[in-house]
Amino acid sequence: MRIVVYPRIEEIFASIMTTTSRIKILTIISHGLILVGAGHGIVVLFILEILFFPYFTQTDFSFSLHSVDNHFPLIGLTSLLGQICILLSILLKNVKYKITMQIIGISWLWLGVGYLLYDNSIDHYINVSILTILPFIVCTMWTFIGQTIIHTYNSIIEK
Repeated sequence: MRIVVYPRIEEIFASIMTTTSRIKILTIISHGLILVGAGHGIVVLFILEILFFPYFTQTDFSFSLHSVDNHFPLIGLTSLLGQICILLSILLKNVKYKITMQIIGISWLWLGVGYLLYDNSIDHYINVSILTILPFIVCTMWTFIGQTIIHTYNSIIEK
């Protein structure tokens, strides 16, 4: 009788994900420097999180995406939650919790990007943001497939 042992999900992610502090910090910085066009100016996501923080205490705050007034605070909230999760993943010692917090953090950051790009027919500020999202995409790809790229590179060099 042959017993098949399947690896746990955190073991799979640990084998392919890059979990260094450097790539996590670069991911946070590249996400925070995404430009958002608003009205007659532009702002980066780092500042957007701070500017719209008092908006969350208002009674008419909702998660509706159909108005610009609710669009920016929601982007700031998801970005802030993602950054906190990634920073926690740097501080945690347990590998299982590190990877879990890193995945949750990147998911929150991508949710913020999704809210930013949600409907470009309502707001035309998205054209400014698209080019500045590219470094964040590269950092995210390196996070998820960086170890695979390194292992492939090393196996090619060794042959």
